[in-house]
Amino acid sequence: MSDAPFPMKAYAFPFDITTPGHQNINPGMTLRDYFAGQALAGMLAHGVSHEGEAVAAEVAYSYADDMLKARGG
Repeated sequence: MSDAPFPMKAYAFPFDITTPGHQNINPGMTLRDYFAGQALAGMLAHGVSHEGEAVAAEVAYSYADDMLKARGG
């Protein structure tokens, strides 16, 4: 899966690691990946079945894409 349809990249759990003379920012996972993971966890917790892991992942990313569209980004 690619984040290509969403030019504005939002990140979940970014953090800044600062060392003397250097600044290192770890952006964390993309918000799309976070939303997909949450959708997949919800689907699995409620026994939603799909034909294989690949299909379940595609459905989870579809939910994530819808959530990103709903929030305007």
